[in-house]
Amino acid sequence: MFKVRQLVIIFLIVASQFMIVFSAMAVGVGVKPSYIEVEVEEGVQNINKIKIYNISKEPIQLRIYADELVDWIKIVPNDFRLEAEESKNVLVYVTADEDGKRATNLSVVASSLDKKQFNADSGIKVPIRLDIREKESKIFSNIFIFMGLWYLFVLIII
Repeated sequence: MFKVRQLVIIFLIVASQFMIVFSAMAVGVGVKPSYIEVEVEEGVQNINKIKIYNISKEPIQLRIYADELVDWIKIVPNDFRLEAEESKNVLVYVTADEDGKRATNLSVVASSLDKKQFNADSGIKVPIRLDIREKESKIFSNIFIFMGLWYLFVLIII
């Protein structure tokens, strides 16, 4: 009798642990590629495609946004629903206003649609690195200004 009682207590403890584990759930999301590198001339739009995966067994709501450089980066669509194990292509438009190197992250946040229990949001940060070249027309205008100043300098000396 004593052994049966011990087995019942052990079973109840183990079973209660499983109940605790399953009472708080997080949804799963995946993204390909795992990072984005953009080389573009300033003022020219660059379009990148990423694929978002729902790797959980339930439908999820997704929000995607840039952590910084929000005036330069637009995501279409940026708020949508995915069914269980479904995927969707998302376009990332980058239009930079000034040359240089920049970096930020795209946040992909998944929320469970099941409101019957406590659900934690989950997400992924996708690094995005930008290498923005100066506009060629700007480069040529700078060259012409330099050549004009050089010519003026030569005329003054002679």
